[in-house]
Amino acid sequence: MKPFIIVSLIVFFSCSSFVSAQSHPDYYPLKISSEWKLSGYGTTPTITDKILGIEKINNIQYARIERTNGEQEVIFYARCEENRVYKLEPPQKEELIFDFNTEINQSWITSINYDDGTKGKRTGRIIGKDMTVKVPAGVFDGCIVYDITDTRKTEDGIQAVSYTYWLAPEIGVVKISVNVYHNSLAPGDMWVNDLSSYYIPVE
Repeated sequence: MKPFIIVSLIVFFSCSSFVSAQSHPDYYPLKISSEWKLSGYGTTPTITDKILGIEKINNIQYARIERTNGEQEVIFYARCEENRVYKLEPPQKEELIFDFNTEINQSWITSINYDDGTKGKRTGRIIGKDMTVKVPAGVFDGCIVYDITDTRKTEDGIQAVSYTYWLAPEIGVVKISVNVYHNSLAPGDMWVNDLSSYYIPVE
């Protein structure tokens, strides 16, 4: 695997960089130094994402993101191209996580890889547009609601994890709901995180 090359330029990515900002608001801004804090409820840990910089991996530029989830801390990479968002967690392959070009309930399907070497399927679709969302950080209009479901076969049967994201224009993710299902029928864990604070640098 090629070594990572850190690019120390004060630049940023955004999904509107490749298309008209008027027709496609930026639902996933990737400006350096941005930070989002999504607070959990009860025993659900708080998620904090910080964009640390830009790195070039295999000749492709990514935003380097540090995620703190309770006591866990991970680094992953994200980029936007043609109004789509891709995520990379080496040594795994790049994966599509959002496609903002689709219409409501128009699904897309892609394969995904898990850390244990197993493979699964990801299905994504927009289930709502122009929604208003109220969270501790404020009231956000014009939100997209995105549903992503990951499924795979395990020793105990089929496992499915359903993620629902509310994304506000020029802000990013303002709410996350996660549901885990076992054998496709029996519900398991569920948790919700709401945006409680954020910082996005002004250009």
